[in-house]
Amino acid sequence: MSKTIQSPAGVEHARILGVGGYRPSRVITNEQICQVIDSTDEWIRTRTGIEERRWATAEETVGVMSVAAAGKALAAAGVEAEQLGCVIISTVTHLAQTPSLAADVANQLGAVNAAAFDISAACAGFCHGLALAQDMIRGGSAEYVALLAAADAGTPPASAITPGGPSLSARERELVTLVARGRTNAQIAAELFISVRTVGSHLDRIRDKTGCRRRADLTRLALETRLV
Repeated sequence: MSKTIQSPAGVEHARILGVGGYRPSRVITNEQICQVIDSTDEWIRTRTGIEERRWATAEETVGVMSVAAAGKALAAAGVEAEQLGCVIISTVTHLAQTPSLAADVANQLGAVNAAAFDISAACAGFCHGLALAQDMIRGGSAEYVALLAAADAGTPPASAITPGGPSLSARERELVTLVARGRTNAQIAAELFISVRTVGSHLDRIRDKTGCRRRADLTRLALETRLV
């Protein structure tokens, strides 16, 4: 007797059942920002409404923040991790090419039945992820999907909010972080999709700014300024 392959049956509509979020614990006030820019707390508040912003500590990685936010969303939805058919994370700041951040988060959540993958679409990532999640549910390949957007631009060094100190760009902070984690120039180039020569040029500029001539000095800088 021959067997018929049946396509999964989906549903007509999909909806958001629960939401969750995470805000880093380190608070940076307008007064601190104004130490290095020509502005005031009053000027910032009246024109933008911003009173403070949050910077992640070294312990608050994109993975840690994602797991916390996903746990809140699952609780709000009344869905168990084992019921998830897929975990999708939009991020451009996960430091490893593989395994994906979504796979790590799914493992920590206990989503043993879920497929998991990252998407890299910057600010539009969550919108693309929402469309993907909806199509999976309506197509029948998943009953529940966890969709997250996670980003960490890097913890600014103490000198970034100290008048007269060297200020590193987001890319420069990222390179210092990778050096502190023991990556070689070739490994950094592979992770950031740039050439080894470009990595060397960035590190030369960082050394000129910071006075850190050795990789050990850059590692010490990263530790002292809480980059790692």
